[in-house]
Amino acid sequence: MAQASRSSRLKKLIASKIAKQRRCLGLTQAALAEKIGVDVETISRFERAKHLPPLRTLDQLAKHLKLSLPELLDGLDGIDVTATADIQRLSKVIENLSLADRQFVMTHAEQLATYLAKVSR
Repeated sequence: MAQASRSSRLKKLIASKIAKQRRCLGLTQAALAEKIGVDVETISRFERAKHLPPLRTLDQLAKHLKLSLPELLDGLDGIDVTATADIQRLSKVIENLSLADRQFVMTHAEQLATYLAKVSR
């Protein structure tokens, strides 16, 4: 539950910064989406904290919002950014696999993580 709470806080913080800076620059969601090569609904999901942008997209967002990546991520104290980066990395590794293969990898990753959490206590 704690990890879900941190992830939710991370999404909300980034969502707020994206929306605020976009509005400060007078950009519409459509204009920002075009600049970074995604659809408008993707920007909407980011701003509603429904999805966390992948690292590459965060970098593009920062650039087009006239922020450095550290400025965009400023205020993440107490949030485990490393875990989020690990999730993004795993997502990138499995994105081209079939659904069945992704499920296979995720099942085994979950089992391994559960086992390691138990033995490290």
